Amino acid sequence: MNATDALLRDFDRWDDDLARLEDEYAAGDWAQRERLMITAQRTVTTYRDRILPQLRAEAPATTYGHVVADQLTHAVDLLDDLQRELVRPGQTAHLELRINETLAVIRVLGTVVRRVHQLDHAHQF
Repeated sequence: MNATDALLRDFDRWDDDLARLEDEYAAGDWAQRERLMITAQRTVTTYRDRILPQLRAEAPATTYGHVVADQLTHAVDLLDDLQRELVRPGQTAHLELRINETLAVIRVLGTVVRRVHQLDHAHQF
């Protein structure tokens, strides 16, 4: 397995993990705040521990990779900050909106990475 395959596999694992969480949320009595906190924490952990290091390792090879890695790092850092703020009482609705927006940004950037890697892989053969 090459680095690209490993990176794509980790994106798929993250998607699968979030889908499992959604199933758990649907089956249980989870408050919106709890759902967002867990989803945000899983995302931050997965990206910091697995996805970002792989993306940074290959980023110097491509301009887009460098830009996307920087933007993903910024979004993950913001998500971590927002998730920590959510623990405190206060502007929950505003924080929930910002967390959902940041998760959407991370999903979109992840889709860009996947698509470019898939296109690169297809052109190799």
